[in-house]
Amino acid sequence: MTSPDTDTAKNVTDVLIRKLCRDFSLTHEGLWQHADLGMIEDTDTVDTDTPDIARLNRLTNVIYSVYYLGTPQAVTPPSGPTGPILTVFDRENPSFSNALRQAVPGSGYRDPGWRIVDRTPEENGMVVEKKGVYLLVPDAPSTAQKDGTVAIDMPRYRPYAIPGFFMAWAAAGPCPHGDAMDRLYINSDSRQVADFVRLLCLWADSHDMAMTLKAVNAPGHCGRPDTIVSYWPRDVWRPLRQTLLTTLEQSGLPMRQSVPAFTARLGPGLAWAEGIAGDKDSEGNSGPDVTSFGKHRCTQIAKGLERARKAGDRTPAGRYRAVADAWAKAGISFRHPHLSPSRTGI
Repeated sequence: MTSPDTDTAKNVTDVLIRKLCRDFSLTHEGLWQHADLGMIEDTDTVDTDTPDIARLNRLTNVIYSVYYLGTPQAVTPPSGPTGPILTVFDRENPSFSNALRQAVPGSGYRDPGWRIVDRTPEENGMVVEKKGVYLLVPDAPSTAQKDGTVAIDMPRYRPYAIPGFFMAWAAAGPCPHGDAMDRLYINSDSRQVADFVRLLCLWADSHDMAMTLKAVNAPGHCGRPDTIVSYWPRDVWRPLRQTLLTTLEQSGLPMRQSVPAFTARLGPGLAWAEGIAGDKDSEGNSGPDVTSFGKHRCTQIAKGLERARKAGDRTPAGRYRAVADAWAKAGISFRHPHLSPSRTGI
């Protein structure tokens, strides 16, 4: 497993975006179509109160599926104002998810910073609040902090936090999300997903490191190159990254070949990328969601395509220039597409 070749990364990104700009074109009516998929939108798709948003969402979803994930089979014809939600699965496989639960060691972690709002003696509990989230918890497991808040016991996994995915955390708690976070992508066969989940959790626990993990929750979802995504605090994890990569290599667990577009390839089925400024904390006001790296990059591409359309430029070269400009304005580099916006070093 080696560090990414940035010149290769630039060339791969450039080739992919040039191809994308050739694949997309406009009909005489000004509707988007794709060389392999046919019509991407129809008159109903853009006949809304917010056609610009509808177009942008539809384009982003298609780009995400076809180019970022490499799963064109997930794209369906237009169906409604914004088209369907693509490559998102809302059904789990019970036995598969149960194996993921059993793969997470331990029972939970202590989460500090909760404010006591009320006590409920009749239920031997208390109401606590943190960042606008209120919980009724047992009184006994809490631990008082010096600032008057309490630390409460939290489960190490949440199987239904994000549709189609299983979420888990290290014994040290979830990774703080945002600019100072790294993502590690693993493309696993369905038979090894639980084994990878256990390995990542045990490695994080052995280094007393915070970590958040997201894994698909059914075998049928394993066609994605981001079967497992783990999130790590950069300043702590990056000096030890090679140790984890060695552990993964020595485990003998097989990985598939492909990795998501725009990530930095470390080996077959293994890649990484930095966090994005503005990512949501897994315990923040918006719940466990974090800004999707792939959706962020694909949204900027879609914005470029739309700018070219509005400017009346129907040529692939014009679309390419508009996408390159959109990426530049967002602080994304063709040479380092895996890095957080406006960062140029590795």
